[in-house]
Amino acid sequence: MCLRLFRKFVKSRVSPKRKGQMEPQEEGLIPKPTSAELTFEIGDGKALCSPPPITDSKVIGVFSEDTLISWDVLPFAEDEYASAEPVVIDPSKAYFSRLPPELKLEILDYFHRDMSVVSGKNSWNPRGRMIIPNREYVKDIKNLRICNRELAELCFGHLFAVVNLTPYRRRKQNFLSLFEQSMLSRVAPYVRYATVYLDDENEEIMARILRQMTNIRWLVFDCRLQSGPSIAVDVLCALSTVIHLTLYNLNPLTISTTESNIRLLKAFGNSLETLEISCDWYSPPPDELLTTIFKHAVCLRHFYIYSTRDTQIVERLVYGEWPSRVTLESIHLEECSEYEAWIVADMIRRYPRLQDLRVESCGGPGGYDNARIAGMHEQSLMVMKNLVPILRPPLRSFRIVHATDIEYRHMCRIPTRNLLVYDPLDQLLLGELLSKQECFPGMEKFEIQYLKEPEEDSTAAYDCLKKAVQQRGNCEFVDARAHYPPPSW
Repeated sequence: MCLRLFRKFVKSRVSPKRKGQMEPQEEGLIPKPTSAELTFEIGDGKALCSPPPITDSKVIGVFSEDTLISWDVLPFAEDEYASAEPVVIDPSKAYFSRLPPELKLEILDYFHRDMSVVSGKNSWNPRGRMIIPNREYVKDIKNLRICNRELAELCFGHLFAVVNLTPYRRRKQNFLSLFEQSMLSRVAPYVRYATVYLDDENEEIMARILRQMTNIRWLVFDCRLQSGPSIAVDVLCALSTVIHLTLYNLNPLTISTTESNIRLLKAFGNSLETLEISCDWYSPPPDELLTTIFKHAVCLRHFYIYSTRDTQIVERLVYGEWPSRVTLESIHLEECSEYEAWIVADMIRRYPRLQDLRVESCGGPGGYDNARIAGMHEQSLMVMKNLVPILRPPLRSFRIVHATDIEYRHMCRIPTRNLLVYDPLDQLLLGELLSKQECFPGMEKFEIQYLKEPEEDSTAAYDCLKKAVQQRGNCEFVDARAHYPPPSW
């Protein structure tokens, strides 16, 4: 099982076959390595250093325990070892059991991908506010543990890298006490992703548990404190490893909660790379919290905000002085009703390193105007007439969800290589914009994720969008509707 999984991993790292490579062997045969070099045939040629994206390639062949794993296909960081030629390795280091411990752990880190936390409307349900690992990877880790004693020990820590200290979905109310007594000392050093639900009742035991978890990198914090300062928050503030922070329950009326969130932001600010804040039912986040974000979160790379009507965030993001402006690579705005489309376009100019932008169901004032209403047609024409090009390199991706005609008009000059669209409200207008080269300049791929046809059993809207994209001549049209469910609104 261990070697089968690793062969699947190795095959997913193989570059396409290049000129001069050996012809593929028959399916099911394991190549015999020579004394000069150790590589093995997978599918269509030798394993190379340059790794393509991970795929779910079919496992070919049968592994035996003595099969050699080529050194050059092990998961090194980034493209540091990218090369077009097979790497010559020392045969004595070709077995997994003989690899250095740190490299073994790096291989196992392959199974630590696709961690996620609920967002959007799903975050309104507290029962879902927790970090969720990829179920397939967890299953693979469990299978690896039964291979031998060494892997049983190495994989143990990976099984407990994610810990959810929340009362939801628990059969026993004293689950924290049971966890502290039976498992904490064993698993605490391995915890890197933690969801913490903190209230006045569990404060003391939570502090004892968190004091032993010193390697947390992603913290999801759902604070429900009603009293004063918390010792558990003191313990969290002492952590020096947190680079990803998710804050729920930003109720401005709960002073203790606001103070706890502010303390965490001040403690982690200089090291935070990702910040996600989710307001409850369109409530504005406290002014003190916003001030702390824009003052102490100075090197963010990713920023996500959900469900707010606060105009201060708009003004500070676009016009305020924020050190993270020069480091932000992605911004995700969802259900932010005061974000007007023209502000989004203006924001693009002020973030030079921005690569990924998501604007989902925002629609601020002006966003829900309709060009067919009397007087709106002239306004729509004026919007297009006054648009000016945005002089910056194209974004890597731009996702637009549930946008109206006015919103598309304001944002159509944003340059992007990949445009992802979900539920456009005016399909004909979008088709008209897509057919113009000056709209969404630099676009190489257009992906439609959901589309509501004006009439049942009709494909008029889909045909319109596809024809408009094909008219550009240098853009790929992708129909991804099968992978996205219909909206819940």
